[in-house]
Amino acid sequence: MVEVGAAKSLDDITLSDVLEHPIWLWTWETGNEGGPNQDETWQQPVFGTDVTTEMAEPIITVRVTGTEIVGSGSYRPNDSKLFAMAVWTGEGWTMLKDSALTTPIRLIAVPTIHGVHDVEFVCTDLAGDLAHRVT
Repeated sequence: MVEVGAAKSLDDITLSDVLEHPIWLWTWETGNEGGPNQDETWQQPVFGTDVTTEMAEPIITVRVTGTEIVGSGSYRPNDSKLFAMAVWTGEGWTMLKDSALTTPIRLIAVPTIHGVHDVEFVCTDLAGDLAHRVT
């Protein structure tokens, strides 16, 4: 069983939150949806730093290679891709496709994925909003 912390609205999750907890789960996945004033955008931090098979669609913290930029994206374990990616701009989250970054963008996972450190993803099409795992 995955241990999680208190739920937060997607809009209230900060850079320090994702650096402290590099894996987040949607409340629908943890079975904690429907709390007071919650909607489908609420997430919970995972107490741990490894993406496991128990997680259906974890949101993971990533670093943009060659920069100090931190981002996040939903990880699809079935095909090892990231989607719905965003980067922290200092004032909040900006969707990767709306950022000033140019492709190809290389992203390194902060948490381990099934015990593997520094898993790398590459995004070659900002409009497609997908990053493929580099093997």
